[in-house]
Amino acid sequence: MSKQEEREQSGKDPNLRSSEVTEGTDQAPSRAMFRAMGYDDDDLSSPMVGVANPAADITPCNVHLDDVAEAAYEGVDEFGGMPIEFGTITISCRFDGDRGDESLADLP
Repeated sequence: MSKQEEREQSGKDPNLRSSEVTEGTDQAPSRAMFRAMGYDDDDLSSPMVGVANPAADITPCNVHLDDVAEAAYEGVDEFGGMPIEFGTITISCRFDGDRGDESLADLP
């Protein structure tokens, strides 16, 4: 069976970038990893949408971002996507004395 036939059989739009990691016999290990994380056939046939979450409990600026990421995750899922949350670095607030402004340290 050709890759095109496999994609047509799965029902996933072959134009989606995520089909490169979910379709075809050569991607069986990738599908196994997703299945181990709890994703099923319906998920794998949906568009994958990354949800970046820079939440951290060490600054007041980022403490709420888990809630924001959860809302984004639920929205993607509700509209038929396959949400995949991943952590990322944060740029924390820096308050400069009386100025009270937020500025980014060490950035040009």
